[in-house]
Amino acid sequence: PKKLSQTIRGDLDWIVMKCLEKDRTRRYETANGLARDILRYMSDEPVEATPPSIVYRTRKFLRRHRKPAIFVALLALALILGLGATTIGFVTAQRARDRAQEAQMAEESARITADEQRTRADEKAEQLRQELYISQIGRAQHLIETGGSEPVKPILAACDPQLRGWEWDRLNWLADRSERTVQVHQ
Repeated sequence: PKKLSQTIRGDLDWIVMKCLEKDRTRRYETANGLARDILRYMSDEPVEATPPSIVYRTRKFLRRHRKPAIFVALLALALILGLGATTIGFVTAQRARDRAQEAQMAEESARITADEQRTRADEKAEQLRQELYISQIGRAQHLIETGGSEPVKPILAACDPQLRGWEWDRLNWLADRSERTVQVHQ
């Protein structure tokens, strides 16, 4: 009775309203029906006097089964947090993998560019080496033909041995011959 007097709210309002209903068909048929509703109210079960809504029945169920409901809610919260943390970790790992792939592609692109530049530099160096050889051969030939005072042998010795061909052999032979030739002055 003490608990009953303290909690005359909500469901009890519905029970009282059903007891005071003017239409006899809508009232409790017997005092036992009223007693069952009061006992249902006391044990946090849905009473028959209230409209049967899903929210009302769920609220009553949760009151009756408070500890298991809290456990299930905590378990669901832990699952949601775990799923969220896993998702964040997956997204972070995915982004890190994407950045690593981009860095690898940038490195590959830089390597290809460096290889191309090295190839062009090597080609340019080879071209300059050949031009120097041609210039040295031309100078040696000019000195031999004009009989200049500068010695031809050091110029021919400075020519790249890998590029020396028949022209170098011919000019070397001519240089040897011109050094042995005595110039007669008239």
